[in-house]
Amino acid sequence: MTRLARTLLGEVGFERAAVWSVTGFALTLVAVRSAGSVGTDPVAVAAACAVVAAVGVAGFARVGGGLLPSALLAYGPVAAVLLELVGPRIRLVAGGGIAVDVGGDAPIPGATGDALATLLAVMEPLALAVAGTVVLALVGFLVGRGLTAATGGDAGNDDANSKDDDGSPTADVDD
Repeated sequence: MTRLARTLLGEVGFERAAVWSVTGFALTLVAVRSAGSVGTDPVAVAAACAVVAAVGVAGFARVGGGLLPSALLAYGPVAAVLLELVGPRIRLVAGGGIAVDVGGDAPIPGATGDALATLLAVMEPLALAVAGTVVLALVGFLVGRGLTAATGGDAGNDDANSKDDDGSPTADVDD
């Protein structure tokens, strides 16, 4: 594998990044939505979720995650923040499916029936999330790889042949 491919793809898979992206999306959405009900500023909660995502990306890159999986990992929380703070209100309606409130009095679709307005209202914050994700993933990736270089690498090595500081073999819990 070339150096560029190793940097982009990493040594650990997209599966882990995808799962944590979805988990981050759900947890961030719940945190930002519930912030108002407990008297906390939703913007502060959103910023805290972005910091947690950046730390997660740095840790993921530290153990061999590539730039693209790091971006995938960061996309979930960033998309949830922007959907909640910038985008339309998306909610479930009992017996009616999913309603998207794009502002004004009537939810879309339904009263207005303008599917294009609904699509644009949902896609705008998701497109902004791509831009935010690129920045967050790049910073987190560089911090993670910088930490790896500064500490000599081998973080998170759960290989059966790993050695401790004295050079003697260590036993892993799952061996």
